[in-house]
Amino acid sequence: MDINQLTKVHNIGHILEDVKVRFKKDTKIDLFSVNIEAKENDVQNIPRWLASIFEENDIVEVQVQDMGVDLLRALSRERIAGTDHLSALKSDFYVRLNTYIETKKGVEREKLNISMQDLVLLRLGKIIHLARSAPMNPDLEQKLTYEEKTLFQLIHKASSDFKECVLGGK
Repeated sequence: MDINQLTKVHNIGHILEDVKVRFKKDTKIDLFSVNIEAKENDVQNIPRWLASIFEENDIVEVQVQDMGVDLLRALSRERIAGTDHLSALKSDFYVRLNTYIETKKGVEREKLNISMQDLVLLRLGKIIHLARSAPMNPDLEQKLTYEEKTLFQLIHKASSDFKECVLGGK
């Protein structure tokens, strides 16, 4: 599976997960397998896809984790880790971060995108360096996101194939 397909699958999984919301008004819905009854200011967990629709219609306020803080922490840890070491990211970090960035506008969104780009470039350089020399080990695998694991495997295979082609098994 390529990285784009993998990302789409994980995005689908992400929107199916529950998210905590605060209802802005009394709500009662009973449609197919969705049954929700809430009073104003009630807090409940509902599927993210439904929360998104409700939020667009000013029915709920989604209680999201501030991924901006997580992004800055991750960027700081990555810089501190040095050139040969990767800091750990949760496997769904980029999916959650992209969802969070989509909710922001203007200058805040631009700052988040720049920080994300910095983090991706830092990690990309380290992943390329690590993947060209050795296969993935369990310790490294725990530090990578879903997308990064796929990238690592692709780079490692391409590097091995290149060396085999050019060096002929030497």
